[in-house]
Amino acid sequence: MSVKELVRLAVIRGAIDGAYTVKQVAGRVGVSTRRKKSPKKATRERGDAAIIRNVGRTAPGQRRE
Repeated sequence: MSVKELVRLAVIRGAIDGAYTVKQVAGRVGVSTRRKKSPKKATRERGDAAIIRNVGRTAPGQRRE
């Protein structure tokens, strides 16, 4: 997990707990308020896995020799 992902997770957890508003979360993470609503909902439903990105962490392709 990268530092950026840890920051996003901490801020979104704070929003879920009520410590931050959606506007404050968007300002801290650097995106629009509209783009912060869906990760907040996904974190409630799926937990930390919703924030952690899997780019570069997937299994190798099947056609590998």
